Amino acid sequence: MTIILYSTIFQLLGLGMNNFIRAEGQPAKAMATQLIGAALNIVLAPVFIYGLHWGIKGAALATAISQFVSAACVMFYFFGGKRPFKVRLASLTPRLAIISRTVAIGASSFTMLVASSLFNFIMNVSLSKYGGDIALASMGAAYSIFCLS
Repeated sequence: MTIILYSTIFQLLGLGMNNFIRAEGQPAKAMATQLIGAALNIVLAPVFIYGLHWGIKGAALATAISQFVSAACVMFYFFGGKRPFKVRLASLTPRLAIISRTVAIGASSFTMLVASSLFNFIMNVSLSKYGGDIALASMGAAYSIFCLS
């Protein structure tokens, strides 16, 4: 769990900035940055798990390395070459006017997500207490099917 937690920054960076590549009209490059990481994970996971006998730690390391490589590919796209939009440190300076508008726009979605998470937490605690593992697994399966529709 620790390895995955430390690598979360790379996942957020890779997936988050990937949307900007797509928005620039480069969906093939956006897909390539993600496919590189996915393919690397497919190759590294069995090597680390079975070849080096690292078990679940190997799976986590393979995922972390793959996320780092995807994030590096995304950052290379923005900092290297001729692109319509380049990342500059001056552009990353927080501005109160932009932050307040962003918070105003996202507050309702944030509130809905918090309420949904709280509902799921209460439901899972109740299912665990009154129904056990079978109830939790059944609800998980039902929720997965619900999300597909």
